[in-house]
Amino acid sequence: MEQIDGLLEDWREELAGVQLSRPREVLRLFAENPFWTVKGVAEELGVAYTTAQRAIERLQAAGIVSPVGSAKRNRVYCARDMLAVLEAPRAAARSLPEATPPSARTV
Repeated sequence: MEQIDGLLEDWREELAGVQLSRPREVLRLFAENPFWTVKGVAEELGVAYTTAQRAIERLQAAGIVSPVGSAKRNRVYCARDMLAVLEAPRAAARSLPEATPPSARTV
């Protein structure tokens, strides 16, 4: 949780000069789920597609999100730093040696 909170604070600092609230609202969505489309953001926030698109463009300009793949339509954007934080426990678990169940141990 501390890593997520720290990342959110860094992102808020990146957006400190932005006077509009939409990029900060969209930021919250990317903290909950690191993958979003413009359409998904628009629907979730109940705003126009172009409003969501401008907010995502601001996050992209700040280096917070980036497009995934080369699709022109229904482009997916990813907050890669958040994805890395969320995947860290899984990666750490993969690097641990496998435990032998107690029933398989010899006495």
